[in-house]
Amino acid sequence: MSSSRRKSICKFSREIALRLEAAEPLYVELRLFVQSAGLASLCFSIELLARECLNNAVIHGAPADADNTVGLTLSVGRKWIRLTVEDHGPGFRWQKTREGLPDSVTPSGRGLQICMLYAERVRFTRSGNAVEMWLEKPRERDDQDGRMQCETRTRRRIDSA
Repeated sequence: MSSSRRKSICKFSREIALRLEAAEPLYVELRLFVQSAGLASLCFSIELLARECLNNAVIHGAPADADNTVGLTLSVGRKWIRLTVEDHGPGFRWQKTREGLPDSVTPSGRGLQICMLYAERVRFTRSGNAVEMWLEKPRERDDQDGRMQCETRTRRRIDSA
């Protein structure tokens, strides 16, 4: 995707084979990285976003090509976390998925809505073979008792690269 002008405090980047069984060890490694980066409060959200996007890449990316891979990068900055998932397949027409939710009997098609619920910003490449999601890092603040609490603001946005 696009190169960011902001410096990352820390970064996690892996490329795996385009197979579901290759993704599970990656989720464990990602979870440990997120926790070690002091982001335990966002662990569920980050892992859910990674699972949704990696599963879509594996299922739709280029499953006929056994040598194909999918990449996941998590960049942690001072205020934001950026999660990027990119495969080498043809992509999809993500603009059409914004037209509404699938009906209740459709077995798939909810991944983008999940991404929009858990990320402040969702951005696709024009071809749709890469997605970039931004999560705001929790800000710590003192409550009345002097204890630290985390707070986040909610803003949702989806656009193209």
